Amino acid sequence: MTDFPNKQSLWASHIYCFKDDKHSSKKDELISHVYDLKDQGKTSGVSDIAKKNLFESKFDFFNSELQAVQELKVFCEESLITVIKDVNQYDDDYMSNLVPDLRESWTHITNNNGYHDTHKHLNTSWGGIYYVNAGECGQVVDEDGILRMNGSNRFYSPIQYFTLDPSMQYLRHDVADISPEDGVLVIFPAYLLHSATPYIGEKDRVVISFNSITVFLNRSFISNSFLL
Repeated sequence: MTDFPNKQSLWASHIYCFKDDKHSSKKDELISHVYDLKDQGKTSGVSDIAKKNLFESKFDFFNSELQAVQELKVFCEESLITVIKDVNQYDDDYMSNLVPDLRESWTHITNNNGYHDTHKHLNTSWGGIYYVNAGECGQVVDEDGILRMNGSNRFYSPIQYFTLDPSMQYLRHDVADISPEDGVLVIFPAYLLHSATPYIGEKDRVVISFNSITVFLNRSFISNSFLL
């Protein structure tokens, strides 16, 4: 028999942050590779209208055989596995049949009030942003004396339509800013609208991002999965 009143919490969105304890050992090699790509002019050429003063590489960053790049890829994969297990409450046996596929990966270099306008990622499940060099990201007072976020990643509530009367005040915060820190990886559901706010600093803001899906190791397991 059901007890009343009761409450169900539905459709939560989870954003995870991980700290790479080995960031300092690969930072220099990662930055060198990022700027090599920029010097070679290897840009994505995608959605340029949504970006300003921002270099975006092609979407194959993790294809590089450089040790630092491959170590970062492993860190991202292991962090994503943690996310998948936690958010779905899968056991170890089920997880042993899943493999994350970081199918697209790229880098951004931003400065001079560069930004990436609001967008979401299609045909992917989880996105990731790894802060290689956060520069002077954080809260700043601009030339007009207004406090603003410098180079943060801003996430927007997926709940778009409701009346903000006194009964709905728990939804009044419709954006969340994450301020970059060197060696921090943010993993978020790809359906969330997000942006990178304008950044200016003495050092460039450098990040490496990825899109992912999760696949089954073998097809025989798929047929027995409750997901399909």
